[in-house]
Amino acid sequence: VSQRQPPVYEASATLLVGPPLQSTRLDRGEVQAGQMLVQTYATIALQQPVLQKVVEGLKLAHPWPALRSRVRAEPVTGTQLLQIRVEASSPEEARLTADQIARELIALSTAEPQSGEADVNRQFVRQRLQSLRDRIEAWQQRLEAKENELADSSTDSDRQQLQREISTLEGLIGSWERNYADFLSLSNADQSPSHLTLMVPAVASSRPDRLRPLINTIVLGGVGLFLALGAIFVFETLPEQAGYLTRTFRPAVEAYRMVRSKIQ
Repeated sequence: VSQRQPPVYEASATLLVGPPLQSTRLDRGEVQAGQMLVQTYATIALQQPVLQKVVEGLKLAHPWPALRSRVRAEPVTGTQLLQIRVEASSPEEARLTADQIARELIALSTAEPQSGEADVNRQFVRQRLQSLRDRIEAWQQRLEAKENELADSSTDSDRQQLQREISTLEGLIGSWERNYADFLSLSNADQSPSHLTLMVPAVASSRPDRLRPLINTIVLGGVGLFLALGAIFVFETLPEQAGYLTRTFRPAVEAYRMVRSKIQ
């Protein structure tokens, strides 16, 4: 039976539900919301709208209900991670299907297109971030140079002047860093708790997961042998209670007795 079964390969992809890990606005509420949404996305992954698009996108030969029987969507306990597992007759089909399901879920989580004004605002924020970054880096170099001069200064007047300049530079840089953090928060403001990120692309197993004829034969053969020996033992030790069964299996009982006598 094992040899006649087709090989089955498995691939899995992992998604993060919630804001990206590098987000500066990550807080406890968003993490909890992400954990609550993981189970919702696990259910959505098995629904017709998602699986039908996967079948059409990959041009699969089987309908979406057949695909559903080979897909598992499981939350990773205690995390915001969702794992998509797909079984298929080839490693490539399993990998492509898992990745396609992940992409369809990410597409569902994407926010609606923003207005033109919002695009202009985002562009302005990006430009300010770049300008502040360049300014902070340049003035940080000036600050380091002044600190080196202070270390080499030999007169009190020079040291006092350099110390004032260093304090001024530190104040400016600190102000720009605070502005940078504020603009960075604005740039991440559109991240929704329902946002999905592909953390681990699908990877397929190189060997079939279910095709194990040798192991199946040994295990089930051993189970059958122990059941047979147990039945024979019962028939031999309880002949009155199992009289009918003993007569039915008398040839097996006689064979067991013959083997036991030879062993003795």
